Amino acid sequence: MHIECFNREDWTVVKIVGRIDSFTYPHLAQEINVLMRSGVKKLQLDFADNTYFSFQGYRFLQNILEILAKREGILKCVHTNDETKEVMQLMNQKNAQWMVLE
Repeated sequence: MHIECFNREDWTVVKIVGRIDSFTYPHLAQEINVLMRSGVKKLQLDFADNTYFSFQGYRFLQNILEILAKREGILKCVHTNDETKEVMQLMNQKNAQWMVLE
């Protein structure tokens, strides 16, 4: 798994390539934590090339939502598969704005 980070307008975009599982999660969390410490308020996660999304991935999303909620930020998840999208929509985080798109 690897990630690609870039800015598009006022969004920080993170493209996740490969699997998110217990083995790859620490690398992903480390990279995202660096971004979050920089004060990101608008984060887009692109799952177009994500091949597997384990429980660790959902924990990762929950952590991001908690951070963004404190700074009144927004999370946009794009190109999710149906199963991942369904679970994401069931997650609820007070004070966090986020959307899951095709």
